[in-house]
Amino acid sequence: MRAVTPQSFNGLAVLIVDGESAVRHDIKATVEGLGARLAVAAADADAAVGWLGTLGSTIDVVICGVELADNGTSAIIHALWERQRRPRIILTAGHAGADFQASAALASRLGLVVIGKVTTPVTSTELENILRAPLGADAVSGIVSRFAHDAAGLVLTTGMLSELLLEDPSLSPTHADHVRHIHRASQELSQLIKELREHVAPKA
Repeated sequence: MRAVTPQSFNGLAVLIVDGESAVRHDIKATVEGLGARLAVAAADADAAVGWLGTLGSTIDVVICGVELADNGTSAIIHALWERQRRPRIILTAGHAGADFQASAALASRLGLVVIGKVTTPVTSTELENILRAPLGADAVSGIVSRFAHDAAGLVLTTGMLSELLLEDPSLSPTHADHVRHIHRASQELSQLIKELREHVAPKA
């Protein structure tokens, strides 16, 4: 998996989603000026999901407005969650009083990483600083939450698999031990992640 370069947009593929044509144009020009290898823009959730389907796992960063019509921001966040490779997110709004928290909280619950929140017009310095900054507590919590979700699925899968395999009379004692060990290991992993999740959870 190709990591997001923390210093600039050099070599990154960026999806910009905003209901305002001028805002889309300005952000696209800015990230292209910062070296993005690809920058595409969408006016709403449907167009954004279309780009995600077309470009697959090549999108590195999604710059998304929090005030899209028809609850579009939420739809995009859910669409990103469904993808195997999940881009990092920068949330934008046209005024300082916008509600970033609802979208950021939803992304965090789904294990997505919001690396920045900015008001438009966005400057090249702001975008570069967002990529340069270390991950905040909310972003780390989101990553761990997604890891915990995936681990829970692994425990369920290995549990079901072990039950099926251990019922097979042709399974050798050695292989049966392997099956039991894999299931125990997945349970231990899940518990460790649960403890980590509690440790990094944002404090009230």
